[in-house]
Amino acid sequence: MSSPEKVQKIIADIESTEELEFNRPLQSYGVELIPYQFLVNDLSGNCGAFFVRFILFYLGIDENQVLRWRLENKFRQYQILNFYSPGCMPDTLGFFELLKQDKGVEKIRELFSKGYFLKAALGDASHVSKSWDKTKEFDDILSQYSSLNEPYEAYVVQKKLRLRREFRVHTFCKDVIPLLTYRIPNTQYFNYHRDAEEFVASVSNRLPNQITEGTLIAWDIGLTTNGQYFIIEANFTGFHPEYRRGFQTTGYVDNHQYGAVICAWLNSYFCERYGLFIETVDPILLANYPFIKHFYITMLFLLITIIAKQYINNKVFFFL
Repeated sequence: MSSPEKVQKIIADIESTEELEFNRPLQSYGVELIPYQFLVNDLSGNCGAFFVRFILFYLGIDENQVLRWRLENKFRQYQILNFYSPGCMPDTLGFFELLKQDKGVEKIRELFSKGYFLKAALGDASHVSKSWDKTKEFDDILSQYSSLNEPYEAYVVQKKLRLRREFRVHTFCKDVIPLLTYRIPNTQYFNYHRDAEEFVASVSNRLPNQITEGTLIAWDIGLTTNGQYFIIEANFTGFHPEYRRGFQTTGYVDNHQYGAVICAWLNSYFCERYGLFIETVDPILLANYPFIKHFYITMLFLLITIIAKQYINNKVFFFL
C-alpha cells in the first residue's frame, strides 16, 4: 500500500470513529486528589502527570483513543496534520520510504545538501538534550536500520527551518489554554506569543473532533526568520503504546520549578471551563510530596480568586 493510500485509510478511520464524549458537570463540583493505584500504574511522568491523568479520569476521557492512530509518531503527525492543514509543518519525508526508492541513499544525501536533516520519529525533550538532529549519525543508522516489518517510520527526513523563536502552546479540545504559552527553551512569555496561539488555534480548528475532543496537546511552534509559523511537533496526552510506554502529557507540568503552579492553573481552567476541580488533597500526598503541597497552596489561592470574582460579578449584576 502506498503512503497516500495509507493516509487515506487512516483519515477514513478517524472520521468514521464516534466522537469522544466526556463528562461535563451541570454544576461545579470538587474532588479529592487521591493516588488511586490504577492511575499511578504505568505513569510515564511524575506528580504533574498524575494530576493531569486524575482530572482526565474524572472527566471520563478515554486516554487511549487519540493514540490509536499513533499520533505520537512524528511522521504520522505530519501526515495527518498536513492533510487537514496543508503547510502547517515543514516538509517531512519518511526515511524508509526514501530508502525503498531507486538510489534512495543518494536521494537522502542530496536532501541533506538542500537543507534537510534526519530526525527520530519517536522521542521527547529534544530541545533540552539538543539531540534532534541525527544527520551526523546517518551512516551508523543506515548500517543498523531494518524497517521492513515495522508499521511506523522510525526516522524522518525533514526540512530544516531558520528559526527566530520557539514556543510551546497548550490546547484542550479546541481551546488555547489561557496564560499557558511559553518561549522555548527559556520558558518566558514573549510579546507576540498571541500570534503563535492564533496559529495553533487555526490548525486545531481544522482538525476533526475525534482528534481534539478531550485531548490535551502541547504544541511546539517555530517562528522563522521570515515571519512564518510552523508546527515543529505536537505532544499528545494519553497512553503512549511504545516510546516510554505509559501515560504521558506535557513535561511542563512536571517541572520542579514551576510545574506545581501550572497544575494549579490547569485546575482553575478546568474549574471555570468544565466545572470540575480538585478541591482537597489526600493528607499522605501533602506530607510526602513537596510538589503536591506547593500545588495545593497555589490551588487554594486561585480558587479563592475565582470565587471572589464570581461574587463581585454577582454583586454588580444585583445592583444593576
